[in-house]
Amino acid sequence: MIRIKIRTIFILIKLAVCYLVDFFSNLVLLTLLVIDIVILLS
Repeated sequence: MIRIKIRTIFILIKLAVCYLVDFFSNLVLLTLLVIDIVILLS
């Protein structure tokens, strides 16, 4: 039982990390896009 619990926790941590990495990379792309637009408009 304990083994299954630990495994589940590891899977959840893995998913959380993947989600955060995805979120931050999207944030960076969005920021770069906004900067590009501002440069084009100015």
